[in-house]
Amino acid sequence: MSNYPEARVPGIELVPVKKLDLTQVVQTAEQLHRLTNSPNTIAELRRRGRQGTIRRYSGSVIDAVENLEVLQEQSKLKAFVVRSEIGSVIGMATIQKDLPLYEPNLPFLPAALERKLGLSEPVRTPDYNVSGWVDAQSRVELGSEVVLREVYKELRRMAPDSWTIEPMAAGHDTHHAIMNADFMPVDGSVRFDELETAWYPPVSQLYLGRTAVISS
Repeated sequence: MSNYPEARVPGIELVPVKKLDLTQVVQTAEQLHRLTNSPNTIAELRRRGRQGTIRRYSGSVIDAVENLEVLQEQSKLKAFVVRSEIGSVIGMATIQKDLPLYEPNLPFLPAALERKLGLSEPVRTPDYNVSGWVDAQSRVELGSEVVLREVYKELRRMAPDSWTIEPMAAGHDTHHAIMNADFMPVDGSVRFDELETAWYPPVSQLYLGRTAVISS
């Protein structure tokens, strides 16, 4: 059950990064740079294991522009800018095909070393990984659980055969948002490795889209 009243569902839009022109890329980079330099958003992204997001967009606007341009060239990764109903950038989302997921056999070793030594077991998942985030201030203003739920509902609409993982440290609101977007938790929590960190992946919950199919 949501912790927030739902008199009005916040309007959000997922805009493909590939469709942004140069001016829009620069404007989006400026807004992402501002969001990822907010102390509250930094804290939330860290709880959610998204240190890579902080690294890619908080350093400088030029770095943020370059990262958006890289996303425009990706073939297996669809990236989206999350916009509010008034057009403000409030986060990002991705759909990635064939992203590997591993379960470390020796979770006390750094992830990069586990991969190098072949000590991690591959985890069978559906075809598409989905992920999204919204800045801390927008989650306060629009309803923490509700706005993130809408992001994941839209991701799942575009990629029904999908999966996502979420650190247990992310908090109940985040986990409820994902479940209320019709993702089903898989029993147990593990230090799942989705190739985002070279160090120690956080203990996370694996979620599958409720109608997702796992390819053999």
